[in-house]
Parts: sequence; structure tokens; C-alpha cells
Amino acid sequence: MDSINVLKYMEKRQLGYTGIKSKLNDMFIGQMGYIPQTYDGASDYPLDDTGNTYIYIGNTFACKFSRNKNNSHLVGISTVHGEIILENTIGHYNEKNNQFQRYYVHDDSIFNFAWAEPQMKIITACRDGSSKLCSFRSSGVLDEERKFIHYSAVKSVMFCPGSSDIFCCGCQDGSIKIWDARLYNDKMVLECDHNNISNTHYSISGTKLSISKSEKCFGVSSVIFNTDQTVISCSSMDHDIKLWDLRKSYRQVQGNTEHQPLMKYFNEMKISPLNNGYIDIITNPQCTLMYASCKNNVIYCYSLDSTDTKPICQYSGHLNETGFSKISISHDGRYLFSSCKENNGVIWLTDFPYNENPMFKIDKTDETFPKLELRASDWCADPTSTKLVTSSNSMPMVWSIHGPEQKISEKYSICPTSFYQSKKS
Repeated sequence: MDSINVLKYMEKRQLGYTGIKSKLNDMFIGQMGYIPQTYDGASDYPLDDTGNTYIYIGNTFACKFSRNKNNSHLVGISTVHGEIILENTIGHYNEKNNQFQRYYVHDDSIFNFAWAEPQMKIITACRDGSSKLCSFRSSGVLDEERKFIHYSAVKSVMFCPGSSDIFCCGCQDGSIKIWDARLYNDKMVLECDHNNISNTHYSISGTKLSISKSEKCFGVSSVIFNTDQTVISCSSMDHDIKLWDLRKSYRQVQGNTEHQPLMKYFNEMKISPLNNGYIDIITNPQCTLMYASCKNNVIYCYSLDSTDTKPICQYSGHLNETGFSKISISHDGRYLFSSCKENNGVIWLTDFPYNENPMFKIDKTDETFPKLELRASDWCADPTSTKLVTSSNSMPMVWSIHGPEQKISEKYSICPTSFYQSKKS
């Protein structure tokens, strides 16, 4: 892969323990099981305020573990009904008052949300064209601090690394806005006419003179911070992934401000943007690699440490149904997970030398479970534990290494694929 991983691989192989350690970690992944939550002592579903079983209706758009070191096992889920569901994934699940809480933050779908690292704060991305900054108190209350208004639906949000106040938003109108919650006059970080990066993704066939703004601009499907001064964006209707420098991402052309990306990442597939746009982008924990989930059911890996804008490797073997399936990577950067249709998911190994095929998959025997698309997933950031959460219908499914006293579900399991079996032999 990239030069850093190659050097680490060669050094560890020379010491003679790379293979043993990798096989040990892979064995743990293959033993991860789903532990059913028995909130009321009998039901897999928590109780509502009246004591009746709370039935989940609707899809999940995002689920993410907290990035706070002291609360890394707290997972949040955003739903189509504007809810943020918070659950503690450790302890006794029958203590429903401590393990599970749901909060109505918006009156519309929450497409995405993000955790801050230093403080227990959440920023939302809602279909109603607003973002809300909320704080999670130690008493278990999620308080709304501020509301930020946009001109269209917000599809993606992310906090600046190391900050609980500065965050970026990617909108359906193709704009990227950088906000600072410490400014109380609704000003964004960038001043004057450069308070946002507008028209970030254009039509391939159209020109700026022949197409109106509303017709030529595509929505931002995902935006992430690369550093505190650069952001990366993608669109489901554009085959280019663009890197923007917040300090010099514009130029003056005939008296108008025109934003220019610092770099463009692309793949070599010469097909229509309808099948070659990107759904989601993430980086590895070291921020040296970027993984981009494409609509053609291929995940492309790019090196952020070089000037090469073409993919260095790719991963396939999964099928997406809509433009909402997200990808996630483990805290050590070794395992890449992608959600799939019919409530399935697959895991790739990212170690050098890479294999394009998935090595693990979710295996289920319960055919009565709703065959919704598994849209969201995330890995726990705690390096002392291997834990994965997935969700499709507002119900969090936590996968972890189970102890002898824990009962795991026989209906669901993570098992090696045939590609992993052939790799071992």
C-alpha cells in the first residue's frame, strides 16, 4: 500500500512476528458475535415511557461510537424520524434507564451526525436544512446549544480534529460551510464573501456558461476534515473527489469568486456519473489513506501522503441498494467494513499485501428479520477492545468478542469467507 505501511510490514516480517499477530487478530474478528439486548429482561426491544415495548419503525442513517476517551463505548444512532438514540454498549442491558435513551432532536430525517473528541458534543445534519449542536450531560440529558440554518438539506457533518466548536457541513445545494460555534452572530469561520465553498461539484458534460447554477451543481454526499485547514468532499453525481484548502480555496475571475480545489482524486472508470459517483469517504486513523465508496460497488483507496490522485488499490465483493450505505474502519486501520443490501455486511483486510475480496461477512439464519439495507456501521475507538456496531432499522446491533458468561445470538454471526480460507491455505 502506501510507503509507511510497506516499511512497517517489512520491519515486522523481519522480526518474525507479523504473521502470528495478524492471524491472532483475524481469529478474534472471526469470533465476534452479536449479543442480544434484553432491556426488560425478556424482549430484544427497549421499553417506551408507558412501559410498552418500543417498536422501531424506519431506517437508520448513521451510527457512530463516541470519540471521547472516557465514553468510547457510547454509541449514537440517527433515524428517519429525527431521533438520536444513545446506548451504552457495556454493562447490564436490562438497566434500561442507563443503557438506552432516545431524543427527538429534529422533526425530519437526520442524515448524519458527528461526535466531538474533547467534549461530549454532537452535531447533526438534517433534511430540514439545519444543524443542531447538542451536549450530552453526565445526567443523561442531551441539551441543544445552538441551531445553524442552511439553504438546503444537510447531508454530512464532521468536527474539526481536536475541536468541539468548529465543524464543516456538506449540503444538498453543493456548498460546504465551515462553522464556529463560539461566534454568536451566526458568522462562519471564513470571512466576507468566502464564508462557504459553493458549487463544489459540477456536471461533467455541462459548462458554466450553458447551464444555470441550479442545474449544474450536485449535492455533497460526504465531507470530512483531512487536517484542520483542509476538507475533502464527494458527490454521488460526480466522479471527482476534491480536496479544498480553507485558506486559499478561491480565486477572482472577472470580478466573481470562483472556488478551486487543491487536488482532485478520481478512478479510471470512464462511465456515467450516475454509476461512478461516491457515496461515502473516510480516512484511516493515521490520516494517510482515504477510502471512497463508489456507486459501482467498489471501494477505492487513495494515498493522502503523495501527489498521485489515482487509487492505489480497490476493494469489491459487496452490493449496495441505495446511496446511503456507509463504510467504517477499525481503530487500528486493519479492518474495513461496508454495509450491504438485505441487512448484510462484509469486512476486508487492509494489510499489505492487500486482497480485493472480503475476508469476513455477516452470516444470518433468521429469515424473518426485515431485509432492509444495512446502512450504517462504526468501530469502537477503544484500542483495548474490538467492537463493531451496525444498524438498519433504528435497532443497534453490537458485535464484540464475547466472554463465557455472555450469551450470543445463534441467528447472526461473523464468519470467514471462502477468500479467507484460500488465503490461509
